Amino acid sequence: LRHPSVVGEAVAAMRDVYGERIELGLGVSHSRVVEEELSLRQPTLGDLEDYVATVRSVLAGAEASNGDYHAPAHRRRRQVTSPVPILVSALGEVAAVRAASYAEGIILTWSHPDWTERIARLVRADNARTGRTTAIWVVVPTFPAEDLGEARAACVRHLRPYLRLPSYRRMLSLAIGEPDRIEVAADEQVSDGRAADALGTEFLTGLAALGGRDRVTSAIGRAYEVGADAVILYPLETGAGWHEAVNATITTCAPSQ
Repeated sequence: LRHPSVVGEAVAAMRDVYGERIELGLGVSHSRVVEEELSLRQPTLGDLEDYVATVRSVLAGAEASNGDYHAPAHRRRRQVTSPVPILVSALGEVAAVRAASYAEGIILTWSHPDWTERIARLVRADNARTGRTTAIWVVVPTFPAEDLGEARAACVRHLRPYLRLPSYRRMLSLAIGEPDRIEVAADEQVSDGRAADALGTEFLTGLAALGGRDRVTSAIGRAYEVGADAVILYPLETGAGWHEAVNATITTCAPSQ
């Protein structure tokens, strides 16, 4: 939703301040957000590839023209002294393989372990063919509530808006091979409790980290087992607010004394 010149300059500024702690993640979002809510044209996978190429040129200070994206050459005071890894959000198989051809990493969010493993296999096979190395970054929604029921309920509340997006609904249906369960949970007329029952605790604990240290550790381990190269914990609130969720996640994951 931002011109690649703006994104490139912002990332250059953050890199100047924070160094190599900064990576850049990009994606096309969803038609419900872009077209219905913002009245903009939904970008295609080709647009995303052109956008990434233009951002790279901006970071290098070079003039760029890729598809619909144009950027002038820059003479900035802030300098990017090392390449910035660009990660691309990809849900489907076609999107993932295409992203593997030009991005340093692929981001998977709310991805069932079976789907993560499937995408990782495709990306590794494509990398073997092309000689590239594309990392798999798995975002694990994290609900650090000691009460499993409370964590499960919060997980369902946060997941259901994603289930109403066709791409997520299709991905999760393919992952578990039971589209009826996903359709029930996506139905806006269905209560959160019934949606949770339709999905089941096993399914939810596959998608997210629910509970304390042991459960969070298990979720991280599971992501690595199915092909993740890096795991990002994504704290989500269980009722006490987002800041408390972040603090609770940090506390939960702090090294034990």
